[in-house]
Amino acid sequence: NQLDERIKSVEKERNEKEAILSNMIEGVICVDLDERLSSVNKAATEFLGHDGSQKILGSTIQSVIRHTELQCFISKVLNCADCVKEGIVIQDRFGRYLHVHGTPLSNLRGHTTGALIVLHDVTQLKHLETIRKEFVANVSHELKTPVTLIQGFVETLLDGAAQNPIDRDRFLGIIKTHSDRLDAIIEDLLTLSRLEQYKDPSEIGFEKVCLNEVVLKVIDNCITKAAEKQITIKHPEVSTMYVIGNSHLLEQALLNLVENAIKYSLQNTEITLTLAQKDQHCMLIVTDQGLGIAEEHLSRIFERFYRVDKARSRKEGGTGLGLAIVKHIVQVQGGWVEVSSQVGHGSAFSMVLPIAS
Repeated sequence: NQLDERIKSVEKERNEKEAILSNMIEGVICVDLDERLSSVNKAATEFLGHDGSQKILGSTIQSVIRHTELQCFISKVLNCADCVKEGIVIQDRFGRYLHVHGTPLSNLRGHTTGALIVLHDVTQLKHLETIRKEFVANVSHELKTPVTLIQGFVETLLDGAAQNPIDRDRFLGIIKTHSDRLDAIIEDLLTLSRLEQYKDPSEIGFEKVCLNEVVLKVIDNCITKAAEKQITIKHPEVSTMYVIGNSHLLEQALLNLVENAIKYSLQNTEITLTLAQKDQHCMLIVTDQGLGIAEEHLSRIFERFYRVDKARSRKEGGTGLGLAIVKHIVQVQGGWVEVSSQVGHGSAFSMVLPIAS
């Protein structure tokens, strides 16, 4: 009976350990003094490029781990009495960045019997850090450019150019243009900041909103700009759809999408605003026949100050924040944004929002 209880206890502990290791998002590797794998969990096999079907326990790290840096790290831990920490880039098809923590394993007598290696996937953190650095660089550039131009022309006017009426009026016009651009950038940044501060829908003032009315208001506001390029805005007749949200914010988001479509569409083309139902959500789709967006840019176009064509975007007067504002407006109202595009054939931007019950 005692032996049976002991066996059951050992089996229970083993099962608990295996359950914990297999469900950890961190990779765990144990090696002995001969650099052979004695234990490895599911996450670690994925990091190492194995599908789990291949038996790797008992194999040397050189035959299983194809990454020289990780092999050297494990050897360093086996020959060190203290914990070791390093950041290692694993060049696979995912481009993972791992933070590796190694600790020597000892028996009751204090003799080293192997090493425990824990792999933390910090790829997403590295990606966010890169985005943050790019944002700081981009916002500095976007603000510095108009400020530098304003300072230059003001100094030119002070140096005597103000005495010439033609030069004075031209320089003042340039100063006005760039001061307006500076004001637009700051206003968009403040809008994003306000949207990020919303934590409770009650702070925004949600109500039942008729999307058909939102579409018609935006078309009225954009019809003149579209006519300047001989662009037709179409809105097929559909059944009335309602969502719970803020009508002013929805109009602002849709207005950004339609104005973008007008900016980047050729003359004598069409823009279509469509309402469609998808499960329990309503899709508000803006389709244009513009230049289109290459696939490598689609995952990043909703980032702040990210531009597909920087020179053209600034020439058109954009701040680089319009799509970021659209994304945040839709998110605070419980939805998400989607985009599909083909270079030379146009784009389709969708705002997906929960349908009002």
